[in-house]
Amino acid sequence: MTRAKSPLKSITLSSGRFRITRVDCAGCVQGRKLSCKVRGEINIVPTTNKKDELDTWVHEAMHGEFPRMTEPRIAKAATNLARLLWRVGYRKGRQ
Repeated sequence: MTRAKSPLKSITLSSGRFRITRVDCAGCVQGRKLSCKVRGEINIVPTTNKKDELDTWVHEAMHGEFPRMTEPRIAKAATNLARLLWRVGYRKGRQ
């Protein structure tokens, strides 16, 4: 697992400040996303599916905003918000 450069270094959310790390994780379980298992860190595995990557960013940010929310509720809400952002035209790399 190697760490890649990310333009976003850190972010402050409701539950504290988080360091952002993009991780190249060839050995991860089927290339799945990593989460903020370590307090104060959000690790993101970039994927070729940009819609899934957007869902991951929203999902991990929601953990920082709502630390007491259950995983199923986070997963559902993050997917719904990511789908909304995608439908209104959010795309990585566009300005």
